Amino acid sequence: MKIIQITDTHFSPSKPHFNGNWAPLLSWIEATGADLIVHTRDLTVDGADKDEDITFSMDLMRQVLIPMLIAPGGNRPSL
Repeated sequence: MKIIQITDTHFSPSKPHFNGNWAPLLSWIEATGADLIVHTRDLTVDGADKDEDITFSMDLMRQVLIPMLIAPGGNRPSL
């Protein structure tokens, strides 16, 4: 079984700094022949507070034909 982990994609419709990474990443993922993708940490820039960020990011994730487990996280400890 081949598993690929991706992390901290930080996608957002209103803060598109990292959105350009998606097309090449998707192409690479599909070329790997992986059986499972695990996405860890921050899927979105402001997902916890922005429904549109979650919707936008999940629409991107649904483009992947390989099964994907999304394990969100990234909480930072208080300083």
